[in-house]
Amino acid sequence: MRLINLGVTILIIVLVFALMVVGLGFLICSLYLYLATLLSPPSSALASGLLIIVISLCLVFCAKISMTRTASHKSAINNLLSSWLQNYPTETVLATIAAGLLVGVSSDVRRSIAEAATWLLKQNASLKNPSDQSK
Repeated sequence: MRLINLGVTILIIVLVFALMVVGLGFLICSLYLYLATLLSPPSSALASGLLIIVISLCLVFCAKISMTRTASHKSAINNLLSSWLQNYPTETVLATIAAGLLVGVSSDVRRSIAEAATWLLKQNASLKNPSDQSK
């Protein structure tokens, strides 16, 4: 039974990795096509490639920082999130896939997320400056 669970887990991880690679390919292709409307094709290819390299370097840098952090520096949220991820791995993968599909497919969801983020930023700013609430 443990072997079946391990096989299913590996299959899900491979499937998620494949979907991420396909999604990244579409993202890069759409970035190139958008930039091709603004720039010449060689310039848009150069800009797309440089942007992907910069993003990759940032991810490697973030991974290096997170690997050097000790357990004593983790916050309570990180501990809570990591325990939830360990206790519910299947639900986490399915929720991540569903959220990615929703954001990728629906412009209304993207707009709602942007509006919610704007509202949260405004709330955070008003908490820092209570004198601005009267304006």
